Amino acid sequence: MDDPIGVPKRLLVVDDEAAIAALLARLLRHAGHDVTVAHDGAQAWDLFQAQGFDLVVTDLKLPHLSGEQLAQRIKALAPHTPIVVLTGHGDQEEEQRLLLIGVARIFAKPLQELRHFVAFVTQLVTKQT
Repeated sequence: MDDPIGVPKRLLVVDDEAAIAALLARLLRHAGHDVTVAHDGAQAWDLFQAQGFDLVVTDLKLPHLSGEQLAQRIKALAPHTPIVVLTGHGDQEEEQRLLLIGVARIFAKPLQELRHFVAFVTQLVTKQT
């Protein structure tokens, strides 16, 4: 979805499972977003520092830098950037830590309702304008 001046929102999708990253990227592109994909936390951090993004979707368990560590770094550098975390392994304590960092929402994997996920991300990133 475009913002009022017609510029697509720039999203970073981070998942070490290539098929999941590709699926999420395809769905978010179909919704009108400009999507970049990273397959590990360190690559995502490098991309974020170099390019900046309007929103980040990240898996929690990643090689080289966890989703939690990535979220901490992003929030320190760009505190207003929304972050959505995906996890198949999260527990309540971990979720509380993520929310305290400033993560907007945590989705359980596998995603049951892809339409709801895309709608949430679109709504969240649209609020940033």
